Amino acid sequence: MRAYTPYLDEALKRGFGQQDLITSIIFLVIIYIPLIFFVMTVRKNLSLIELKNRNMEPNLVWLALIPLFNIVWNFFIVNAVRDSNKKEFQTRNIQYNGDFGYGIGLAYCILFSINFVPCFNCLSPIPSLVCWIIYWIRVSELTNLIIISGMNKTGTEQNP
Repeated sequence: MRAYTPYLDEALKRGFGQQDLITSIIFLVIIYIPLIFFVMTVRKNLSLIELKNRNMEPNLVWLALIPLFNIVWNFFIVNAVRDSNKKEFQTRNIQYNGDFGYGIGLAYCILFSINFVPCFNCLSPIPSLVCWIIYWIRVSELTNLIIISGMNKTGTEQNP
């Protein structure tokens, strides 16, 4: 026997209309296009790092596009970027006084995770987005430093 749910019945009768489909597609595009560019940035960073210094294969970063799995996977990416860049910078004798984006990356991961916790999810989306953008910029800066150090050694840019 089924419980009476007039709202559910009405929603089922109405169905998933064309407007709902268009709205969903637009939402996914808005979310995934920047995410794809972020993943490409992190992938490029890891691909410029020598194999012996890498803590993660560059193509594994694409797993961050899997919904819900990315909540945990982002922590692995942030750790791998920090550790891999630290080793690479030591190998190349690049002077860098920062934490390789670890602090802001960890803040992003924690805030992103809080987005899925009821009662707290209204507090974290904007700080999470800000931390994500700052982390993205930091990874891009690390990538540029690796490229510049490669150009200083050989006179030409390295190809990943």
